[in-house]
Amino acid sequence: AASATSSTSGGAAAPDAAASNAKTPGGVLRTNGVDDDEGYANLYEKMSRMNHSCDPNAVRMVSRAAPAAGPGVHVVASRNIGEGEEVLINYMDGADDGLRVEERRHHLQQQYSFHCTCSLCMKQEERGRR
Repeated sequence: AASATSSTSGGAAAPDAAASNAKTPGGVLRTNGVDDDEGYANLYEKMSRMNHSCDPNAVRMVSRAAPAAGPGVHVVASRNIGEGEEVLINYMDGADDGLRVEERRHHLQQQYSFHCTCSLCMKQEERGRR
């Protein structure tokens, strides 16, 4: 079983994007909301606190009738997650497939107000310096 731990993989918020996602009800919903299968944004106590990775170990799944867990949005492991390893999801839900690190970071900065420092971004950034 996996347990979530704290991490700074998301990076730091930037001042320009932070203003539009300020701690107002609308800002909180924009940065922490999860769309359901009908397109409505919802806040979930634990899922809304999960950190991002461009190379996640779990995915969000929307289901009207998941037999074991019931309808709603669920987090499902996409690979084995070690005990104590942080459960990470991709905030872009695959919309970033094939994008360069700069493009992914730009989107995350605009939408979520942080500079991504996940392992994939750091590895691709380092590779780009060579």
